[in-house]
Amino acid sequence: MLLVSFSFIVLAGFTYISFLVKRYYKGDTLIVNKMGQVRGSIQRYSKLKLFCEDFKEPELCSRLKEVELFVNSTLEFIKDFYLKNPEFSDIKKEVKVMDTFYELEKKWKILQNLKDKKKLVKESENAWHIADVLTGKAQKISEIKEEKLSFVIDSIRNVILLFVIFLILTVYFLITKGRG
Repeated sequence: MLLVSFSFIVLAGFTYISFLVKRYYKGDTLIVNKMGQVRGSIQRYSKLKLFCEDFKEPELCSRLKEVELFVNSTLEFIKDFYLKNPEFSDIKKEVKVMDTFYELEKKWKILQNLKDKKKLVKESENAWHIADVLTGKAQKISEIKEEKLSFVIDSIRNVILLFVIFLILTVYFLITKGRG
């Protein structure tokens, strides 16, 4: 009976750990990667916009539109990820990721409508900086989640260890009681 109980607790513990790992890390790498792509695409967009206006090459102008669509869709993806994924909302609030996201979204819209070259370069640098901060915040969220997960895993391990010690002591006392 003790062996069955032990097996059940170990199985339940590892099943829960597996569930937690999947839950905690869901989408973290993808989001950090997407934010890095937005950060780089903002710079690419600005460069292409300057060249497109100066050289009027159709190929450059079509790439400009592609980059614009990519940034728009990626920003929408990131927003959906954070807004439609209510887990860890306390961490998101603590890190203020959505405040920075909305700031980036605002800068991106300004950047798209600028015609003045000096302002375009200045605003693209500002937008890049905000995107960089946002990427850092996404990494911070992942790190906080990792710390919390490590605590939970350590706690589960300790409970299982205590149960094993209890099981060993119980078996020991049953054996010594049977001899005596």
